[in-house]
Amino acid sequence: MNGNQITTLSELDLARTMRLCVIVPGTVFNKPRPAAFVMNLQGYIIYRLLLKGMFVYVKEPKPEGPKPMTWQLKGKSCQKN
Repeated sequence: MNGNQITTLSELDLARTMRLCVIVPGTVFNKPRPAAFVMNLQGYIIYRLLLKGMFVYVKEPKPEGPKPMTWQLKGKSCQKN
């Protein structure tokens, strides 16, 4: 899930200070990476990532309620017909 877009280096530094993770959809950075890791990349790589669209990663909430049984997921029944 995407959060706020990061457009400047100062916003990336703020995300690093707040210990947030960032993602860049459509690249190898499509999984959450710590902002401190991204800050240590070379400048032209950071520039290209900012142009592609860098976002703060927001973890999706888990659905509440009981988990379905495995036989319910596969569409098979444990009972014999």
